[in-house]
Amino acid sequence: FAGYEVQHVWGEGAHNGRHATALFPDAMRWLWKDWPQPVGAGQTKNATLDAILVPGEAWQLVAEGYRFTEGPAANSKGEMFFNDIPNSKTYRIGLDGKVSQIITDSKRANGQAFGPDGRLYVVASGEEKVIAYDGNYKATVIAEGIAGNDIVVAHNGNVYVTHPPAGNSNDPSKVWLIKPGGEKQVVDTGV
Repeated sequence: FAGYEVQHVWGEGAHNGRHATALFPDAMRWLWKDWPQPVGAGQTKNATLDAILVPGEAWQLVAEGYRFTEGPAANSKGEMFFNDIPNSKTYRIGLDGKVSQIITDSKRANGQAFGPDGRLYVVASGEEKVIAYDGNYKATVIAEGIAGNDIVVAHNGNVYVTHPPAGNSNDPSKVWLIKPGGEKQVVDTGV
């Protein structure tokens, strides 16, 4: 779909050592077959991407030096936002391509998404909260007790947050629904 060359190999045992050991030599040969040529961009089959990507234009580095970035989200103006989780910072990439820090203590924010109201909804995993930031980055807690990861905000204002098990826990993962009025409930488990 993205236009990159892929190869799928299916077999018994999923990701166990036996299956991986059998595939490893062929996988390495396939991955390195064109060395030293760099990996080239493929031609996307996605009509939306095809309409906005500049033909022949490569990826461009915007910024570097972060520890672990996560939660890319774009607002209606086309500005991009991302989090540096370990440093508990949130950044905006402006339309001019310049990066600026917009939230100095994001509470170890992870996933984020813009809602239909224009607010930036963030999973603040460090405090087990879901927070919405207005256009001036003023925070409003919309739910607590959710050690979430990723987030989606629907057109009707419903917020869905994934809640994976902590560490090596055997607890089931959860998907939370937070309604615009603040009511929250688990709508799926074990995903």
